[in-house]
Amino acid sequence: DLGHAEDFMRLQKEWLNVTFIQPGGLVEDEAKGHTLTLDKPPEGFVGYPDLAAGMIDVAEGEDERYAWEGVGVLPKSSARFNPEVPFIFGRGLLAYYLPPVYWSFKSIGLVQ
Repeated sequence: DLGHAEDFMRLQKEWLNVTFIQPGGLVEDEAKGHTLTLDKPPEGFVGYPDLAAGMIDVAEGEDERYAWEGVGVLPKSSARFNPEVPFIFGRGLLAYYLPPVYWSFKSIGLVQ
């Protein structure tokens, strides 16, 4: 559980410096630019390139502004949600819970 892990890390403040990156939903999208916020965990979606750039900005920061804070990464413009995600998710559930059915469907070309 992430809450327990965060609580445990906070007990190690004497020797550990941590920043908690809190993106919204992650989507595969091109970089659109990003902003960092300390206000609250963001809502909405952010692309992987913008999340990575935000993490780099936090890591390269020379001050302690983000130490032991939850930093939200927000896109400057709305990220595009991939409409194939529900099908990808369903395929993953099928492969996990019903592997023989998944492999049967895969062998006849019904799933990729």
